[in-house]
Amino acid sequence: MPLSVNLDQASPSSAEPLPVSTPLSLVFSLVFSLLSLFSLFSHVWPRRSNVGKGAEARREATTIILGPVSLVDYLVGLICLAPSLIRHVGLVPLLCIGFQSLLFLVFRLPFGLVRDHFWLPASSLPQFVREATVFEDIARRYFRYACVNLPFCVVRLLFSKAFWLPLFRWRMLRHGHWKSSAYWHEQQVRQIAPPRRDQTTKEQRGSMTSPGLWIKHKPEQPPDLVVYYIHGGGFALCSSYLYLESLLALNHLLVEAGFENPAVFALEYTLVPQANFPMQLAEVLHGYRHVLDVAKSASRVCVAGDSAGGYLVLNLLLRLGSQAVNPGPEEAGTGPSEAPPAPLPHMAALISPWVDVKIDDHYPSEVDYILEAKICEYARECAKGLTAGQLQASPAACTDPELWRAACPRRGYFVIYGEEEAFAPDIEDFIQRRSQSGDEISALRFGGGIHDWAILSMIVSSTQSRRQQGLRYLAEHVSKQFLATKRGKRQSRYRGPQIRSSSLSVSGRVEKRRFENQSRTRAWLRRRPAESNG
Repeated sequence: MPLSVNLDQASPSSAEPLPVSTPLSLVFSLVFSLLSLFSLFSHVWPRRSNVGKGAEARREATTIILGPVSLVDYLVGLICLAPSLIRHVGLVPLLCIGFQSLLFLVFRLPFGLVRDHFWLPASSLPQFVREATVFEDIARRYFRYACVNLPFCVVRLLFSKAFWLPLFRWRMLRHGHWKSSAYWHEQQVRQIAPPRRDQTTKEQRGSMTSPGLWIKHKPEQPPDLVVYYIHGGGFALCSSYLYLESLLALNHLLVEAGFENPAVFALEYTLVPQANFPMQLAEVLHGYRHVLDVAKSASRVCVAGDSAGGYLVLNLLLRLGSQAVNPGPEEAGTGPSEAPPAPLPHMAALISPWVDVKIDDHYPSEVDYILEAKICEYARECAKGLTAGQLQASPAACTDPELWRAACPRRGYFVIYGEEEAFAPDIEDFIQRRSQSGDEISALRFGGGIHDWAILSMIVSSTQSRRQQGLRYLAEHVSKQFLATKRGKRQSRYRGPQIRSSSLSVSGRVEKRRFENQSRTRAWLRRRPAESNG
């Protein structure tokens, strides 16, 4: 059974209440929001001149990890986003949307909270509701409401750089920091498209430019690890700036885990409908070549992604594997390539990966904020640019064992997912298939967890232990796979799946689970038609 923790017995430090919006705090938040807007439009933060010799380049050994996100933080973010919302949505429609959201927050949401937390017996509630804090449950319920009821343009802005970059800078100011101790900056990755057999000049080949975020511990020195991160969002939402604070925390945890100079590169690929798949895969492949240029060796690279980013990671690995098996295949969107195939990364990490865009019947989770109808909508948008053959080449549909062996990183896969998320059956099916093929794979399952909990907890949880638990597990696993090899402590290649189960609360205990243990998601998977399993 999944581990559970009595929240009433938690330490006082882990039960600190979230800051609330008082009139005085609102006044201060408005003042500091003006400062954050000033820093947003200035060019002094972050400074590119920090790279080089001198005191500024010699970073401290630790990176700033900010405290929990408060209601005031979100209010400041909305204030900074208001001009963009008015420009793209219109004032009157925006007021109507705000009024509808207010009705939900004032009436429907409190009724559900009182019913679940104070009226119904705990034994009848899902594990997430039993173990989550009130603020975490409020965030989950509102995400679920927004996923269905808010217009797409509003949701897209709420997950965009225009919201999360000012929010991050405001949070830095609120915690008394003018700049992060880890160097980060945005970089345009421009790469000439690989030559095709029918194109000989640079003008005929064209070019591709994709922005990305670099986070470096010691920018003046070469990195000993580069995490190439692909963000999620159903190919239509999100930005790397939503993950900026999480990636800074991951960089810090990697330093704690033993790396001397880790770095993270997060790609800003083109979203749907500006470009349909496989354009995103082409950008991911070009970004990977850029990471290899910086890392100097694929043995220093870990590719990682969450949700749709996990789908892109798997497609990237299959593309690299197919190039190794059959040199000279067509690259996505570029035609037959004569460029040398890129080597596989050392390891792949997947957080709640979306492994199959074809399946239109997902586990009907009672608590997950990602609903089946919305998944199908994103899948249809993603599949608009795909042919029948390309759909069959998706990770879930690929059954070629030779290709999967060629695509498997040297240290295999590490998967983090939630037991109650809509993708859980597909993820566990993927783990089982890779294990049966002999690939090295291990997983961490949050008991009662919802989609992307390892990332979502960073922006909704109220204590540092709960916020960092998923990222800490990831950093520890990466350290074991990379540093143990360098120190000569790795005895043999691990075979077979290992699923560790952890509750939403950090209990200090990790239970090793046999994959054959059945759960609600496995029972749902068995009931699905055989053709849905690929």
